[in-house]
Amino acid sequence: MYVTMNGTMIEAKQACVSPLGAGYLHGYGLFETIKVQGGEIHFLKQHLARLENSCKQLNMPWVTDHELLGNQCRDLIRANGLHNGSLKVLYTKGVASYDLLLSTRLTSYGPERYQKGFRLCLADSRRNPQAKLTYHKSSNYLESLLAREQAAEDGYDEAIFLNQSGMVCEGTCTNIFFVKDRILYTPAIECGLLPGILRQSLIDLAASLGMDLETGEYGLDSLQTADEVFLTNSLMDIMPVSGFQQKQYDLQSNEITRYLQRKCQEVFYPSAHQPDSGISVIHPDRFE
Repeated sequence: MYVTMNGTMIEAKQACVSPLGAGYLHGYGLFETIKVQGGEIHFLKQHLARLENSCKQLNMPWVTDHELLGNQCRDLIRANGLHNGSLKVLYTKGVASYDLLLSTRLTSYGPERYQKGFRLCLADSRRNPQAKLTYHKSSNYLESLLAREQAAEDGYDEAIFLNQSGMVCEGTCTNIFFVKDRILYTPAIECGLLPGILRQSLIDLAASLGMDLETGEYGLDSLQTADEVFLTNSLMDIMPVSGFQQKQYDLQSNEITRYLQRKCQEVFYPSAHQPDSGISVIHPDRFE
């Protein structure tokens, strides 16, 4: 297994950073997790743009050329023979400079996950819309990890954060959408959530398909009374939600979710092999 450290590809066991760097000691860094499917890196341009923008917002120097970095990412994918999985770009503060680490791993959400759907619970802590790091994918990820671990211990697949005003915000590693009366809704970024790459791509896709979509502030009652709920991130794409605490959703009638799953595959990954999700998809004429 290879990684690329500051532009040089080496065996993973040879990679090292100083234990005295701020990245190691204090989680001073940013990262992006990017989908690799069919041997192709998807949404790489958008991920690198978000990473560079976060660097500017957080006063972290960014001097790496996107084209050069993209080539390094593709070289690493080929060297590791990765067909389906994820690429991680980690940019952290060292002792005297910054370190840029590229790594890969196998990740997959099998058909059974989409057939069963995710069960959600509420996270104990809340997102702060006024906190600067809320809107950046920083290495300070402990709050999300703890919430996800607690959710798993309680028998759930994902935890949903409210913000300090009690509005629905996001998951530990996901953005959330819901459907009511055939209208698609998702919390606005100003609620205190990470501007997900797949989230924005799906918003743009829905608009191109002529679907009704609204962003804003939504309370818990919106999820309790929703007809459909689904989650998004760059690795899982669209994950149906089968339940939110005591509320259950019928995955046999979540037509809009299944329609968007199909359109997502057709538009975003036209050349990649897509495993059968095991979920029937309604005819697209219903929404076109």
